[in-house]
Amino acid sequence: MQVSDLTLRHELAVQEVKTALTLAVNQTEQFRVAEFTTWPLLYEFRVTLPANGNTFSRPEILLKPDGFIRIMETDSEGQEFRRLFFLEVDRSTENLNTLVTKALAYREYYRTGGLAEKFGASKANANNYPFRVLIVLKSAERRDNVANALLKINPPVLKQCWLTTLDEIVTKPLDDIWVRPLDYRSTALTKHMLLS
Repeated sequence: MQVSDLTLRHELAVQEVKTALTLAVNQTEQFRVAEFTTWPLLYEFRVTLPANGNTFSRPEILLKPDGFIRIMETDSEGQEFRRLFFLEVDRSTENLNTLVTKALAYREYYRTGGLAEKFGASKANANNYPFRVLIVLKSAERRDNVANALLKINPPVLKQCWLTTLDEIVTKPLDDIWVRPLDYRSTALTKHMLLS
């Protein structure tokens, strides 16, 4: 079996993220990684994107996440809470439209109760299965470009996607490294006001 250099580098980056995040989370008292799957087939899904005039979207999408993470949080009273995440690692080999389309697919998967159904619940229970999409990018410039692109779609993706760089998540995974498009918009607006 032959594996392309691009695929190999991508898979190594996914494993780097998995190792760094798992080690850091499991060293805390409050959190533990209960599941970190990097086999796309286990959590792949199909969604039909709504027709909203968005030129980036296709009618139906098969999405194969780079990872799925289930983190358990234990509060001071011993109660456990589930935190769910999908992982996308981008090595700047895909165009921005592809990343935006993936973000739209994740939003639709949540809205239609796809993950709830995957866990054996009714689609109507989608709100009981919230998740975030962790998007790890090659550079800060790429992160900012993706955040800006997610803000330009209608309606924009504001909070579901959390963006960071590969260097940041590998070196300091539990620091304040995540940028949501909403945060990026606030920062960009502040910079604009200061420079005006």
